[in-house]
Amino acid sequence: MQLAWDAPGLQRRLSASVGAVTVRAVAQTGSTNTDLMKTVRELPAQHRMPQVLLAETQTGGRGRIGRAWMSQAGASLTFSLAWPLRPLQGWGALSLAVGHALAQALQPWPQGQPPPGQGRLMLKWPNDLLWFDSWPLAQPDSPGTGAALGGRKVAGILIETVPLSASALANDAVGPSAATRWVVVGVGVNVRAQDVASEGLPPQGLAGTSLWRAQDEAPALWHLAAEAVARALVDFEDQGFGPIHSAVQSREALIGQSVTLSAGPVAQGQCVGIDENGALLVQALGGVYRVVAGDVQVRPAASGFTDTPHP
Repeated sequence: MQLAWDAPGLQRRLSASVGAVTVRAVAQTGSTNTDLMKTVRELPAQHRMPQVLLAETQTGGRGRIGRAWMSQAGASLTFSLAWPLRPLQGWGALSLAVGHALAQALQPWPQGQPPPGQGRLMLKWPNDLLWFDSWPLAQPDSPGTGAALGGRKVAGILIETVPLSASALANDAVGPSAATRWVVVGVGVNVRAQDVASEGLPPQGLAGTSLWRAQDEAPALWHLAAEAVARALVDFEDQGFGPIHSAVQSREALIGQSVTLSAGPVAQGQCVGIDENGALLVQALGGVYRVVAGDVQVRPAASGFTDTPHP
């Protein structure tokens, strides 16, 4: 491996802050999510320990709705965490909790306000982080084009779950429960977007953390991001979505925007918020509708993001 990832150092810090965990870094794999899904399915009940896996190069990474996510050494960061969880209030808002933790790690907003004089790293429901060079946004010159999306993609999150084995549930210290599952959280972050291969890019283009964190190479970002996501998983299990609901809404780029939906209760409307369970709230004729994450895609309408004030 060319980069110094220091997996033992990250393992020590995580074990001290969130409990025993196994951390590994490999030179190359197909998909860190796929690898950890296989690992947790095969773990004996007595070895139910959280896992963190990084791949310097990922050749078969997967994004949401079957999209590919490739990675290149140093230009991007790809890792996954596997955690046994019994969430306090269900799973619906988990991707937002993870996304918010990742965003706060990469660009902290003290007291919920973005740093002055910088662009903004924002959430795009349910699982992306986008970089905006400025906010509020001016209307795009070419409505309906990819550029009309405004923000450039910095990071994506893929969450999958695996039921615990029957033997693991039988030995659960707090009793068997189907609510306890392995959750595998895959994280992809663009570090130097200009060095990422051009094929398969999203229409809005890419941005990398080097825009505002030029001093941080991929290994330093891994330690920062992995610790933040691990803590988010522990907090989400214990406290649910409530404590970060307002902070998530402050970072959500879709709020106040006209959006189109690929499926769901309405075809288009205006995003007016996120509810306490992580559903997107879209106002259209007939009222306000809840849109839950799944196979639905939510995009800004053809006119792009509007110049709506945002916290």
